[in-house]
Amino acid sequence: MFSQEQPSAPVLHRQAFYTCSTSMLTAHAQGSILTQIAILSLAPLQDNKVYTFEELSDSSAALISQRHTEMHDAGKEIGKLLSSSNRVLKVGKASTCWKVYVDYVSDIVIEGFGSAITASTHYLLQQLDPEVLARSGTAPLLEVELELVTPDMVWKPELFGSQKGSLQSLVQRWLMSFLEVGGLIKRLDTGEGSYAKELEEDYDVAEQLDQVLSITLSSIQTCEDFKGQFMKYDYLWKKDLNQALQDFLEAEGTKNADGTRDDPPLAKFEEQIQEYKAIGQAISSLPGSAVVGFIKVSAKPL
Repeated sequence: MFSQEQPSAPVLHRQAFYTCSTSMLTAHAQGSILTQIAILSLAPLQDNKVYTFEELSDSSAALISQRHTEMHDAGKEIGKLLSSSNRVLKVGKASTCWKVYVDYVSDIVIEGFGSAITASTHYLLQQLDPEVLARSGTAPLLEVELELVTPDMVWKPELFGSQKGSLQSLVQRWLMSFLEVGGLIKRLDTGEGSYAKELEEDYDVAEQLDQVLSITLSSIQTCEDFKGQFMKYDYLWKKDLNQALQDFLEAEGTKNADGTRDDPPLAKFEEQIQEYKAIGQAISSLPGSAVVGFIKVSAKPL
C-alpha cells in the first residue's frame, strides 16, 4: 500500500500487520468503545419504578461518571492501536497515506460519538415523551410534590430554572453529559483538542437534544397548569386573617348617627360562612395527584 515496488518479505509482513491492525482498530472504534456507552444516562434504572428527584439525580450522575470513564479509557486504546500500527509500518506521520488513514479512523470515532448520543437521546425520549408513555403504559419516571410554604406554593423539587436542584437543570445536565463525550478522547489527527466542535455542529444530534428539552419544558408547563387550579385560591393564605375580618366588618357593618358602627347582622355572617364552605368544597374536589408524561405530581401535602 505504501510502495509501488515489488514488496520484500519485511514489507509483506508490515502490510499483513497493517491489514490486521486496521481491522482491529476499526472494530475497536466501532464496537467495544462506542457501543458500550450507547446509552449514557438512564439504561440501568428499573422499569416502572417512580423515582424521587434525589434517587434519579444520584443514579444518573453515577452512571454518567462510569460511562465517561469507560469512554476515556477506550479512547486511550484507540490511540495506542494507532501508534502501534504506525511504529510497525514505519510510515511517516506526515505522509499523505497515513493522514488519510488517521482521518478515516477519526471519522469512525466522530460517527460513533454521534450514534452514541442519538441512541442515548432516543432512549431518553422513550422515558419522557407523553405519547410514547401513554402507548406503552410505562409508569412515570419521577415524582414531585406541590406544597404550601406560606405565603407561596412551591414545587419539591423546583421544576423550572437552570439552578442546581431543579428538574430542568437535571435534564440539561444529562444532555450536556452527552455532548461532553466529545472531549473525552484527544483528536487522533492532531493529538490535541477534542471532537466537541464536530458534535456541536451535528444536525441530528442538535435536533434530538432540542426535542428532549422541548418535551421536558412542555411537561413542566403542564405541571404549572395543574398548580394553577390551586393558585386561584391563593388569597386564602396570602391575605391576613385579621385584616380580612376587619374588611368584612367595615363593609357589612352599619354606621350609626353618632359615628359608631354596629357589627353586620347574623345573616351576613352566615352568608360569608356559606361562601367559604363552598370554596372549601371546591378545593376538596380538586385532584390530589396527576400524571403529566414522565412526571407524577402529588398535591397531597396541600
